[in-house]
Amino acid sequence: AKEGAKELLAFLQEQGVKMAAATSSPRPHVTEALNRLGLLSYMQEIYTTGEVGESKHSPRIYELAAQSLECSAEEILVFEDSLYALKTAKTAGFRCVGVYDAQGESDQQGLKMTADLYLHKLIEFSAIWDELQK
Repeated sequence: AKEGAKELLAFLQEQGVKMAAATSSPRPHVTEALNRLGLLSYMQEIYTTGEVGESKHSPRIYELAAQSLECSAEEILVFEDSLYALKTAKTAGFRCVGVYDAQGESDQQGLKMTADLYLHKLIEFSAIWDELQK
């Protein structure tokens, strides 16, 4: 898990935020990892691109997650560390949080410019929560 992931998910749960995972990883891998890291219980649903049948070049996975959470795209915060996936979600009307990943996306500047909010560390999110609620 990214540093601060458990703290972020616990914080969001305390705020009453419903959460779903939308991932390119195969379900057995993501389920096992989330369970091992103690994060699985935070997710109401898990969607995988393999099961959806479309990559994150399509907004379908985000739309399904929003539907299951009974929220509109404008009410959802999509946390992404991949620029192409962030662009997909942003174009589909989702509010997007770009997340730094040292081993991931090489175009961090693009991630910053595309995202509504950019986090170098997940733990930073709780400090700006009140501003997002306005």
